[in-house]
Amino acid sequence: MPSHMLDLNQLVRSHMGVTLARLRGERGLRLDEIAAASGLDACFLRAVEAGDVLLDDAARTRLADTLGVDPDCFYDGFMDSLRSGLWPTLQDALSRT
Repeated sequence: MPSHMLDLNQLVRSHMGVTLARLRGERGLRLDEIAAASGLDACFLRAVEAGDVLLDDAARTRLADTLGVDPDCFYDGFMDSLRSGLWPTLQDALSRT
């Protein structure tokens, strides 16, 4: 039987990746520039932007310092994203039964 459970870990990784790419783009920075300034590996940051890797607290803080933002900004809007379409509605859940 297929699972209709959301992989919240994957959703958080994706959200953080999109947020990093957006912040980087708003500042006109290349990935290698962010990597050099933060001391984080460019391959690691590519994986973050692709949603393959979850930022731990230390990496999130280093990126936030580099980008001049609060470390918690990587979570900003996450719940809104879930509510606006990623989270199954009650009607969707009922229609699957």
